[in-house]
Amino acid sequence: MEYTLTVRRNGEVLFQSGGKWLHPLLDLEEAIQRNGWNPADLDLEDKIVGKAAAFLIVRMGIPRVSAHLLSELAVEVFRRYGVCFRWNERIPRIACQTEQILANIDDPEEAALVILRRAGRDREIPLVVESLFVYRENRPILQNLTFAASRGDRVVIRGANGSGKSTLLRAILGLLPIEKGTILIQGKHTRDPEGIGYLAQGGGGIDLNISVEEAVEVGTIRYRCSQRERKERIQRALSITGMDTLRKRTLRSLSGGERRRTELSRLFAQEPAILLLDEPTTNLDPKAKQEVLEVLQRYAEDRKATIVMVSHEEIHFHLPGWRYRLLSHGRLYPEDSRTYESQWSRSSSTLDLAFPCRKES
Repeated sequence: MEYTLTVRRNGEVLFQSGGKWLHPLLDLEEAIQRNGWNPADLDLEDKIVGKAAAFLIVRMGIPRVSAHLLSELAVEVFRRYGVCFRWNERIPRIACQTEQILANIDDPEEAALVILRRAGRDREIPLVVESLFVYRENRPILQNLTFAASRGDRVVIRGANGSGKSTLLRAILGLLPIEKGTILIQGKHTRDPEGIGYLAQGGGGIDLNISVEEAVEVGTIRYRCSQRERKERIQRALSITGMDTLRKRTLRSLSGGERRRTELSRLFAQEPAILLLDEPTTNLDPKAKQEVLEVLQRYAEDRKATIVMVSHEEIHFHLPGWRYRLLSHGRLYPEDSRTYESQWSRSSSTLDLAFPCRKES
C-alpha cells in the first residue's frame, strides 16, 4: 500500500494511512485520543496539505509537518498557529470544494466542524457549540464561539479570570440565556440536557451527615431504574473513584480529596456520556489533585465519555490523550499557539522531519 500520511515519534512510525481526502487525519485524531499520544511529540508527513488539512493538524496540536505538496493557504494557517513546516512543492491552493468552503474561515474549531459534517462523521459528535454569543450586563462574554467534542474526547479549556470559562459550561447546560447560536447535545436542540454530568466550581456543595454511599445514590434519584440497577450503578461509580472502601464513612469525616472523589462518584452513578467540570481540583493538595485526575482518566477510558474541563491549574495541561484550548476574547484557540519562523527547505527526496524552529523577534 502507498501511504499518504505517516506519523512518527522520535523516528518511530506510530501511524500510517493510505486513505483518501481528509479521512487519514480524522482517523489520526481518533488514534491520538485512543492511544494517549502527546501530539507535541509527533512529526507528521502528508502527501498533500491544503487549508483544510492544516486546520485539522493545528486542532490536534501537532507542531511539525512535512508536505510533499503544500498550499499557500495552509502556510498562512501554520504561520498563524506556530507550526513548523517543510515542503517539496508549493502551490497557491488545492483544487477542492472543501478548500473553497473554508476560504473565509479562520477558526480551527469551525473548520473542523465543517469537515466532520462533510465526512459524515458529525453523528459521532455528542456536543456541538456553534456560533455562540452570550452577553452579561450587555457586555459580550462569548462571541461567535464554535466548539465540537467527539465521543471520548477530553478537552481542557483555560483562560484568564472573567474570560467566560464557567459561562461556557453554564450556557451548554441551559443555565444561562444565549443571545444567538446553536447548542446540540447528542444531535438535539435542548435546554434540559440529559446525559450530562456537571461539577460546579467548588464541588456539589453536599455537606450533610450522610454516608458516601448515600451521597452517591443522590445522583441516581432522577433515573427510573430497579433497585438492583441502582445498586450496580453506585458500586461501579465507587469502584472507579476508589471510594468503595470508604462507602460507609460520613461526608463530614472525609478529606478534601475524598469529598471531591465522592462528588465525582455521584456524577459517575448517572453514567453520563458528557462530563462538564468547572475547576475540579481547586483547593486540593497536590496528592489529591493527582488522584482526581487519575479518576477522570479511568472514567474517560472505561466509558468512552466526552469530558470538557475548565481550569487555570498547570497540572491539567500535561495529561496524555487530552487536547487544550485557550478561551480569549470570547473564542477558543489552540493552546500554546505561538508564531515561529520556519526553516524553509526544498528537498526533492524524502523530507527530514527533524528540523528546528526559531521564534520570530
